[in-house]
Amino acid sequence: MTEEVQKSATPRREHERETFGLVCGFAGWLLPGLGHALQKMWGRAIVFFVTVGVLVLTGAGMRGNVFNAEGGDAFAALGYLADLAGRDGERDQSLRTLAGLVDL
Repeated sequence: MTEEVQKSATPRREHERETFGLVCGFAGWLLPGLGHALQKMWGRAIVFFVTVGVLVLTGAGMRGNVFNAEGGDAFAALGYLADLAGRDGERDQSLRTLAGLVDL
């Protein structure tokens, strides 16, 4: 009798774990670190939240002006050329949108 009870409970438990995994993944996509927080991995949740938050604030502070034409060294000149090449229009915007969707 106990084997029958264990067999019937196993698929339900697997379904609950799968559902919880999907919820954690979606939560982590909405807010970095939230998926780890739901799993009570507090250290990882804080690290992800702070790291992604700092990157977002740094990127917003740069306002997209990473390189200018009057670069002082060779690295800045190469960065300016790469920035010009990146202004390809739709392809470049599509890649940024895709990167945002997969939360990179």
